[in-house]
Amino acid sequence: MDDGTEIGGHSKPTEQHQVGALLGDNRVKISKKFVAKFPGMADEIWYFFNNDLVDEETYFAEAGQEHLPSLTVAEAQFDQDLQNEDAEQERTEKGFLPQYALAALANQSGITRALQETFNKKKAAQFLDFIYYLVLNPGSSADQFDDWAYHQYISPASETLDDKKISRLLQECSQEKWDQFWRLRYEQLTKKRIESGRETKRFCALDSTSIGTYTDLADAAYGHCKQDEGPPQINLVMVVDQFTGETVYAFTYEGSVNDRATYDYVVQRMTSVGFPMEEIFLVTDRGYSSMFNMQSLLNEGIHFVTGVTIAPKSVDEKLIFQHRNHIIDNHETRNSLHGVYQFSTKEVWNKKQVHVHIYYNPELAQQAIDGFNDRLCTTLAILNAGKKLDSRQWEDMRLYLRQEIDPKSEPHKEARKIWVVNQDEVRRFKNRAGFFIIKTDVISDPTQALALYRQRNTIEMGFNQLKNHLGGRRLRVQERSHLGKLLAFIIGASLRVKIRFNYEHHKELHPATKMEIPGNSVDRLLSKLGRCTIIRKKKSEYWQVKPIPKKARDWLEVLFQAKAPPTKFR
Repeated sequence: MDDGTEIGGHSKPTEQHQVGALLGDNRVKISKKFVAKFPGMADEIWYFFNNDLVDEETYFAEAGQEHLPSLTVAEAQFDQDLQNEDAEQERTEKGFLPQYALAALANQSGITRALQETFNKKKAAQFLDFIYYLVLNPGSSADQFDDWAYHQYISPASETLDDKKISRLLQECSQEKWDQFWRLRYEQLTKKRIESGRETKRFCALDSTSIGTYTDLADAAYGHCKQDEGPPQINLVMVVDQFTGETVYAFTYEGSVNDRATYDYVVQRMTSVGFPMEEIFLVTDRGYSSMFNMQSLLNEGIHFVTGVTIAPKSVDEKLIFQHRNHIIDNHETRNSLHGVYQFSTKEVWNKKQVHVHIYYNPELAQQAIDGFNDRLCTTLAILNAGKKLDSRQWEDMRLYLRQEIDPKSEPHKEARKIWVVNQDEVRRFKNRAGFFIIKTDVISDPTQALALYRQRNTIEMGFNQLKNHLGGRRLRVQERSHLGKLLAFIIGASLRVKIRFNYEHHKELHPATKMEIPGNSVDRLLSKLGRCTIIRKKKSEYWQVKPIPKKARDWLEVLFQAKAPPTKFR
């Protein structure tokens, strides 16, 4: 008491609540009455562990199985079937290892945490299971998810997912949630770099690709060069760290706008979301280059490495012709590492210095000239035969053709005109064939600039995975769901690219390694992991992991950065 007097006896709880039913795997099925009184408990998955009610993350951390989902879809289905007279026998064998490996990769890269902080743990688990489904079943639609999930060991949060619930889940990804997710991912990646002692500055490839859509999206339009062929499209921009393969940011914009016109908008968009643009060096191809874009970046203090379009009679073409003989004839300009000749000079833009690296590739020059000669001869033959020429072919070749009076025309009739080769312009083309230019405000060494520029294939790999291996070439969802579906595609593609990156990194560290990705195919790799299943005889028993071959364990460790799963678990 307040006066210090002690009262004998013991304390008693003032209220007691029945939380719910305890399931066989220590999971607690929260009752509706309890949720009504404590609504904050509704979005979590709870377990009874060490005489306490703990969330899923704590449970798996304490149990030492942080990468494992905890309840099968089959268990939930089995409970329902027991109520039916014609109930089927419980499935005793399930797919397991591919999902386990992908989940480990998502955890290690921070994707899981970012999804949890953007949505919540339950929705993050559902989102990830849908992503694993897309990765393991390329091109499949959401209405087949529940059939697939019945045969797999997945998160308990996804045990009742069907196409309608998936649609509602994807609608959770608003523009605000989208930007929040990517901002969290960047903060995670930056924290990792700081912890490893590296600079926070990063070189990021920036590029876009078109995605067709069959629905009436706000940004859908016919592409710049599509000529109304096929469905309308949206453009997807991705910014990818060139040294880790991690996607830093992504967004969509109107489908008919070309890359060059959007460069400044990309920077504005990332700045408004909260990205520290002074830490990001943008690496782009020739599609983004223009004097206006580069000057804008210089004015805003944003660093760049960009390929340059060499237009006829442009300043850059004159620069090539000025140094052409020196570059080709001087063996000191030879870069044997990349098979090119190179030369560097500088430009000054509003008192700011820009490095101009000029490269010449003799093999590409010969290929370009051979291809040009074939196109020129074909175009000339079509025109002089009076046939219709494709508009793209005409735009490509019109500079190198001109009309003149046919010397074989009869003198007393109207002179007939024929198409002939414009020799001056053909000569200009052949003199610049095989040359290309990179401009940058940060890299003075031409060898380093070229090596960095060639690493842009990272982003091309991501687009290839998204469009050709995940079925992301066409978007078949409504406006409210399209951001969620795109996010699932991008994360799925990122996981596949990360597998490749881990493999290449392993080969760099261990040149004599005998490890290979089967058939050099991630699909085949996941298919082989799918042979490793789990079994049990009764619902009350532990799941038993079938023996995992050493090769598969090595794949887990190197490609997915995952430990081998326990031999048995609930």
